[in-house]
Amino acid sequence: MANSLTTTQISPPLTQFNTSVLNLATNQSISSPNIQFIYNPAKAVIYAVVLSIFSMISIPLNLFNLITLYRNPILHNMNNLLIGNLALVDFLNGLIVLPLIILTSLIGYPGHFICQLQGFFVLMLYLASLSSTSAISVDRFYAVIKPFRYSSIITPKKCIIITLYIWLIPLIFGITPTLGLQKYGLGRYFLLYFCAISFEKFQENYLIHALLMFYIIIIMFPLLYLLLLYVISLFFMIAYQKSAQDLARGNLKKSIRTTSMIIGTNLVCWLPYVIIGIRSVAYINRDVVPVYRPTFANIISVILIFSNSAINPVIYATTNSFIRKRFCGLLHSNRIQPWTSATPR
Repeated sequence: MANSLTTTQISPPLTQFNTSVLNLATNQSISSPNIQFIYNPAKAVIYAVVLSIFSMISIPLNLFNLITLYRNPILHNMNNLLIGNLALVDFLNGLIVLPLIILTSLIGYPGHFICQLQGFFVLMLYLASLSSTSAISVDRFYAVIKPFRYSSIITPKKCIIITLYIWLIPLIFGITPTLGLQKYGLGRYFLLYFCAISFEKFQENYLIHALLMFYIIIIMFPLLYLLLLYVISLFFMIAYQKSAQDLARGNLKKSIRTTSMIIGTNLVCWLPYVIIGIRSVAYINRDVVPVYRPTFANIISVILIFSNSAINPVIYATTNSFIRKRFCGLLHSNRIQPWTSATPR
C-alpha cells in the first residue's frame, strides 16, 4: 500500500499552498498548511457523485416547497414560516455548498479564496439548518403543551427574532475562521475532503471547535427530549382521538408527525459527526504534524450531514397533503396550475 501512495511535503506559509490537481490514476496527497491529506481518487469520484444526487434533489424540491408556501395564504402560519426558513437554508445548501464541495473533491485544493468561501458556507448553512430544526421543534412543543396559549406565546414578532437568531449565530461561527485569529484557537479553514475546520489542527482550532461542539450538543439534547415528547403525544392523540374537538386537532397531529420525522433524521445525520469530532480531540497527538487520510467513518458522517438538505424537503412534501397534491399535479400536467386556497387534510 505504501508504494501506491504519493505524499508531498507541506509548505508552511499560507501563500505557498500546493494547488496540484488530484491525480485520478493514483492516490495522492493534497497540501494544506502543516497537514498532509492523502486522498483515494476513486472514493473522491464516488463522493462527488453522491453529493451531486443530493444537490439535484435539494434544489428543485426545496424551491417547490418555498414557492408553494409563498403562494398559498392558507399555509401562512408561524410553523410554516419556520419550515420555509429551513427550506431556504436547504435550497442554498444544494445550490452553493454542495457544488463547491464537489469541485474540491475532484480537483483538490481550489485556492485560498474558494477554500475559505466554501468553509464559510458549509459551517454557516448547516448550522443554520440544525438551528432551524431546533426552532421548529420548540414551536411544536408549545403547540402540544399549551395549545390554547400558543397564539399568544408564538407571535410573528417572536418568530422574526427566532429567525434572526437562526442566521446570526451560524453567521458568527462561519465568519470567525476567516478572520485570521487562528493563533487564539479561533480556527482556520483547511482542506480535508472539503475545506472545513480541522479537528487535527488542535492549536489553531481548539476554541472554535469546543464552541462548535458545545453549540451542536446543546441543540441536540433538547431535540432528543422533544422527539420523545412528540412520539408520546402522537400515541396519545391516536389512542384518545374520539370527540369532534379531538378530530379538529388532526392537523396538529400531522404537523407533529412531520416535525418528529425531521428531528429524527437530523439527529441520525448529526450524531456520528459529533461522536467522531469528540473522539478526534480526545485521541489527537498535538505535537505531530498529522497526515490526514479520511476514513470510511469520516466520509459517511459528513455525507449524512450533507444528505439533510435533500431529506428535509422530501419529508415535508410527502407528509403535507396540500403540498403533496400540488406536487402530484405538477408532475401530471408538467406545469404549475393556478393555485387556489384549500384546507389541507
